[in-house]
Amino acid sequence: MMRTARGWFGRWRRLDIRLPGPQLGDRATTPVSASPLYRLLFAHCWLAFLLKGICFVAFGAISLNLVQSLVANFEFLGRFGLVAVREGALRQLVELVASGYSAAAFYLGFKLCEKVLIDRLCAAPVSAAATCADRPDAASESR
Repeated sequence: MMRTARGWFGRWRRLDIRLPGPQLGDRATTPVSASPLYRLLFAHCWLAFLLKGICFVAFGAISLNLVQSLVANFEFLGRFGLVAVREGALRQLVELVASGYSAAAFYLGFKLCEKVLIDRLCAAPVSAAATCADRPDAASESR
């Protein structure tokens, strides 16, 4: 990747910075050590986008009132004790904790799909003419 920086006396100099990972212009390839799910989603970006939306909606639906329900359950257990356990507050607490873990799993699925889509987007080839024409200092360098 070519970047420019101001040196002494306001002159522009070029810095050749090579970032780790796929570079612009490289072919979109998956890492060798990627998991099978990552490789599947990387190969089919439409599936990653669809799964990302499903995970987003599921995470939002599950975690909507989770904190308020947990606080109310702890108050009920603290106030009524053994009577609350007989009424099913302990079972409800286990269900709320399981809902929290499933919300976390959907969040991880969302982040995985996001990473796959970002990696695929960054690995896509970009024409050099478009990137050079968009730079504001391109006109001054051509002189």
